[in-house]
Amino acid sequence: MKSKLSSIQLIGIFLFIASISIYYLTSLASNNDAPVFFINYIIAAFYFLLSFGDLRKGSKVYKIKIPRLNWHILLSILTVSCFTLNKTIEIFTSIPLWLEILLFIGLCSYMIIGSHIAMPKFASYTFSFFSGISITIFLYYSIILIPFTPFAIIGLFLLGLSIHFLIPYFLLATTIVTWQKKFINAYVKPALFGVLFALLFTITYVSIYSYHQKKIESSIINIVLNESEEIPDWISYAQNCQSEYWTKRIIGHELLYDVIKNSWWSLGFNTGSFSELKVHDPLVSIAAAFNKTISLSRKERIKIINSTTDSRHYSYEKLWSGKDLQQSKKLTDIRIYPEYRIAYTELNIWTTNNNKWINNRQEALYTFQLPEGAVATSLSLWINGKEEKSRLTTRKKAANAYKTIVGVELRDPVVLHWQEGNRLTATIFPCTPKEDRRLKIGFTIPLKKIDDQIFFENIRLKGPDRKFMSETIHLKIVGKSNNLELPSFFKQENTNQYIFNGSKRNDWKLSMSAPFLSDNSFSFNNKLFKMVPLQFQSSLKPQSIYLDINKSWSKSTINTIINKANNIPIFVYDNEMLQLTNENKDHIIDRLLKNSFSIFPVHKVTHSNALLITEGDIHSPVPSELKGSTFNKALTNHIGQTENKLKTIVIDGEKSAYISTLEQYKALSCQNVSEKTIKEQSFDKWFKEYNIEDNAVTLSMSEVQIIPVDKSEEDNTKNEAPSHLMRLYNYHSILQQAGHLFLQEDTEIPEKIYDLCQEAYIVSPISSLIVLETIEDYKRFNIEKNKNSLQNATLKDSGAVPEPEEWALILTLVVIITISYLKFRK
Repeated sequence: MKSKLSSIQLIGIFLFIASISIYYLTSLASNNDAPVFFINYIIAAFYFLLSFGDLRKGSKVYKIKIPRLNWHILLSILTVSCFTLNKTIEIFTSIPLWLEILLFIGLCSYMIIGSHIAMPKFASYTFSFFSGISITIFLYYSIILIPFTPFAIIGLFLLGLSIHFLIPYFLLATTIVTWQKKFINAYVKPALFGVLFALLFTITYVSIYSYHQKKIESSIINIVLNESEEIPDWISYAQNCQSEYWTKRIIGHELLYDVIKNSWWSLGFNTGSFSELKVHDPLVSIAAAFNKTISLSRKERIKIINSTTDSRHYSYEKLWSGKDLQQSKKLTDIRIYPEYRIAYTELNIWTTNNNKWINNRQEALYTFQLPEGAVATSLSLWINGKEEKSRLTTRKKAANAYKTIVGVELRDPVVLHWQEGNRLTATIFPCTPKEDRRLKIGFTIPLKKIDDQIFFENIRLKGPDRKFMSETIHLKIVGKSNNLELPSFFKQENTNQYIFNGSKRNDWKLSMSAPFLSDNSFSFNNKLFKMVPLQFQSSLKPQSIYLDINKSWSKSTINTIINKANNIPIFVYDNEMLQLTNENKDHIIDRLLKNSFSIFPVHKVTHSNALLITEGDIHSPVPSELKGSTFNKALTNHIGQTENKLKTIVIDGEKSAYISTLEQYKALSCQNVSEKTIKEQSFDKWFKEYNIEDNAVTLSMSEVQIIPVDKSEEDNTKNEAPSHLMRLYNYHSILQQAGHLFLQEDTEIPEKIYDLCQEAYIVSPISSLIVLETIEDYKRFNIEKNKNSLQNATLKDSGAVPEPEEWALILTLVVIITISYLKFRK
């Protein structure tokens, strides 16, 4: 027996490594990797022919004798070619990372057990064990590819491409034969242990899957017991989804995960945004096959996934695929104004299309999770290498223009929409392989104040893949910056200027001492806008307390609140409003703590001097997902008829998307209180009441209010404040005046609300920013250039914008100077 590998076998191992490297380095795409697939297919065909160089003596036409290792290497290369082909023609969607790693280990084990060179016993046992695990994977693919087998056999006569459908059968058969013939590295007992381990692991996985599915299905009990029928049934299912991992796999099958029934009789081509992260996981497919599907519509499944996982981004509307897109570069430019407790951030994002077809067009979707109270105030798109600034228009006009141009005419627009829960979405089309698409968005952000510190939080972004994205951050502080605490990755370049350049940075924040507020104002349209601190008036002494309990709460916090409330009645919502007593509290609280989220019915709070206490994570429904329900109608009517906001304490500042949206619509007046404060202070000091000026908007997170002042009353005020004062004032003013109207469908919005949006150039529930390719496009959709407006915000912000009469004076001076200059030249 030979004691070393032949040169052809060594070449084969090198080709296998090259083939699998090509596979791992290519991105999943619908047609992106066709040339790459052919490279791997050619590698396999080349090695097939090369293997005949190792023909043994006595080989005949009908009995070819080639070393078994050569066949194992060939089939391993063909297996890699199979999965590379799957990136081009999606028989299955992408496979999970665990399976990619296991396949690599399995194929290495498959080649080693076919080798004639002895290895240390421990190594042989190990590879035999993994070959046992691998054979269960080969068996899985052999079963689910049965429907394609007849076509595969017929297709062998057409370039032989269909041989890929038969590879699992060859792998299965050759592995079993290798075990039977007891090759030097093939040990049957470790291999059988591998098979047994894979089967036990699968059975355990299916059992846990079944347990969680039954837990979700038990929601039917709550649905039957809920006689009010206010809340949609899917809410009960979502509240029983305790694990994000299992929710994605149980509720998300056919949306986020392929199931066997789809793969049996169709190629399962991807459609929609969810398909861009859809996965074919054998464990999920097998578990789903052994469990009945929960009777929920596609829309209900999407709402449950949105409410309980981090996948909401993928549910927003898109017209085209974006599977080959990648965030290649990001430039974040930040201006912080400590004396106004405001920051302005501009994000420049470059989107790359990695598709190999030069004329390929795809659509990019970005979701921005904004800090509390922030608003979008500028948008630009680079068209033919030139920055084109946006125009502000109604949400309906922007959506109509975008859909017409992208869906029918396939030309250049970008649109930025407001979404509930402090989110914004931007969609850009087309992104082509010819050049990176550059987008710029500006945000005006109130700085959070806690004790004597102010905090800036980075904007969280979701969009195309950003594994290889580089990022540059430029931070400039305008004004005083005492006791500045920055992340360590920043380097100071100049006074109050800091730079970072490197790989992407996710969540980060900075803090500094809060200086005194500036007396300066911002002037526009004969109005001055000033920022003043909130003046403490008194602490709230509530008549009743309402607890919005879910799994984010701790029982110790609940007990602390109950003990400190003394004789004040405490209520919770459990299909109906219930007052807690010594007899019922433990049973009710234990049940509510199991809910993954809560949607507290603020319309059922009857006391005028009540206090709501809430805590939760960001995953929850938003009010628009409840449209059509009795709950939503009652909530909307209540907010429209009630002038007083419900006073609300948020424990440790952790709000659900539902609570955040109600605060956005000004239905709640929220203040953050730490768990430590709740334990150390009496309940009548938790919520502070302030003196609020007439027509002011409050930014409680910053402990300030912005007030408009008639210009004639403040002639001595310096107009050196940034325009962001007015932008924030108008944004919160329209939500304050018309928040309840935005909750209602087909409700006429007063013209003055549109005027406030246009004046401050802000994205709101009724206004969007859009960039179109040509002036004719704007005219066609009746999107006029905004007049008497602040226009797009910039990094070079000034304290005042000239009034119309001032513009006239400036223009006159320019004309006089120009005429004088021309005369002088003559």
